[in-house]
Amino acid sequence: MAIANEVMQQAAEALAPARAERRVIARKSETFGISGLESAYAVAEINTRSRLQSGRRAVGLKVGLTSRAVQQQLAGQ
Repeated sequence: MAIANEVMQQAAEALAPARAERRVIARKSETFGISGLESAYAVAEINTRSRLQSGRRAVGLKVGLTSRAVQQQLAGQ
C-alpha cells in the first residue's frame, strides 16, 4: 500500500507544475500505472490538499456532485 501511495504522490507532483504552467503532459495513468477512479480521485485529493495548504481556498462546488466519490471527497471540507 505504501508503494501505491508513493506512486500517487509522484503523479500528483507531476501534475501540479503542469497545471500551474498550463501545459500538456503525458497521461499519468500510463506514466505511473494508475488505474481506476479511486486512484484518480486520490491523486486529485493530494493536489487539492496541497493547494489548500499553500493558502488557496476552495470556492464553490463541482457539477460532478452527483458522483458518490466526489460527495465523499467534498464531505471533509
